[in-house]
Amino acid sequence: AMGWVPVGQNITSFQKGDISTFQRTNTPLGKIHGHVAIYTGSVWVSDFIQPSVQPNRTSNLTYTIYRARYGYRK
Repeated sequence: AMGWVPVGQNITSFQKGDISTFQRTNTPLGKIHGHVAIYTGSVWVSDFIQPSVQPNRTSNLTYTIYRARYGYRK
């Protein structure tokens, strides 16, 4: 409804303003949660600067990329 459209899952070509979403998962600590981050054009940021689109270096989770329907606007 806000103009974001899914681009695909586990793609590796990103554009400034892309949003990555991870579905809820069970962690070793028993917590169930999802994750979301935005691409600045050089790094992925959620509540911290991430090492890549994955939340940490050991993650290999499925994610979906969403992109603004009309492109990034300043």
